[in-house]
Amino acid sequence: MGETVIKCDHISKKFESLKAKNNFIEVLNDVSFDVRAGEFTVLLGPGQCGKTTLLNIIAGHELPSGGRVLERDNEIKDPAPSRGMVYQDIRLFPWLTVMGNVSYGPKVQGIDKKDYLPRAQKFIDLVGLTGFEDTYPIKLSGGMKQRVGIARAYCNQPDIILMDEPFGALDAQTRYMMQEELSKIWQKEKNTVLFVTNNIEEAVYLADRIIVFSRCPAKIKKEYQINIPRPRKLTSVEFLELRKEITAQIEDDM
Repeated sequence: MGETVIKCDHISKKFESLKAKNNFIEVLNDVSFDVRAGEFTVLLGPGQCGKTTLLNIIAGHELPSGGRVLERDNEIKDPAPSRGMVYQDIRLFPWLTVMGNVSYGPKVQGIDKKDYLPRAQKFIDLVGLTGFEDTYPIKLSGGMKQRVGIARAYCNQPDIILMDEPFGALDAQTRYMMQEELSKIWQKEKNTVLFVTNNIEEAVYLADRIIVFSRCPAKIKKEYQINIPRPRKLTSVEFLELRKEITAQIEDDM
C-alpha cells in the first residue's frame, strides 16, 4: 500500500454526562492507527462502542478530547473537501433529482457545468443508476438511495471516503448486493476508504485491513490484514475461517 494519509495519534474522547461517574463518559481510549493511500480499512466492533464518534473526528465534525488526527501531516480540526462522508441515514436533498444530488458538490464548488455533468454521469453509471438521472429520492428504494449517496461522495473526488455503516438499514439481500457494488467501485477507482460496521461478514468481504475495537471505552484489540483474493466468496474455507476467528475475538469482549 501507499503513503499514510490518515494518522490517528492517541485519540481519546469524553462526553459530559451527569449520570456517569466523574460526570463524563469515555467512548474512545488511546486509539492509534494509520490509514494508507488506496487502502480499504474497516473499523469493526460492537454497536455503541465509539466507531462513529471516531469517524466524525476524522471527518472534522468533532474534536478529540485528547490526541490528534493528521491528514498528510496536517492536523484535522474542521471538515474538508478531501474527506467525503457516506452516512447510514441517507441524507439526500428531496427536492433534487438523482443527477442534482450527485452533481451538487462540484456545482456549489463553482466547477463548470460541462465538466461536472459528465463526471456525475460517470458515477451514476458506475453505481448502476443509468436511466434514473431525473428521478427524485421519494421514488427510489433504500438501496438505490444509498447508491446515490455513494455516487455523490465519489463525484466530489475526495482523497478519502468515510463510510458510517452505510448498509446497516438495508435488508440482507440488498445489503449483499451493495457490498458487491462497493467492492467493484473501489477496485476500479482505488480511493482510500475508511468503513465502519458491526457486521463481521461485511468486514471480511470488503476489507484490506480490519481494525477490531473493544466495547466502550473503545480500544484497538487486534488488526487483521486480509489477503483473500477478490472477488471473495462467502463460502470459501479462508473466508469462513477468518470470520470464525474474528467472531471469537469479538465475543471474548462480550
